[in-house]
Amino acid sequence: MNTEQLITWEESRAQTAFRVSFEQRVNGMLVSDHIPDREEAAMGTLEAAWALAERINRSAPDTIVNIYVVDGLWRPVPGYRNRMLRKHPPDETPA
Repeated sequence: MNTEQLITWEESRAQTAFRVSFEQRVNGMLVSDHIPDREEAAMGTLEAAWALAERINRSAPDTIVNIYVVDGLWRPVPGYRNRMLRKHPPDETPA
């Protein structure tokens, strides 16, 4: 595999495999996790991943924060900051 093939493969993977990333408060610390797990198949569309993020937001305990979607290369997807759910710490409102 040459460099150009690798870049093409990576970009294809980034656009076809998505996971929901989140953090859980455990003993005063934030611990990162994601769904589906590494051993499970990733979600095939960005829309499906955001739908799962919304579902987690509605049903997860309050200890789950910073819910957003990552691509197949584990990078946050474009626009994730605007769509992040349960942001911690929350944005400060201007006085």
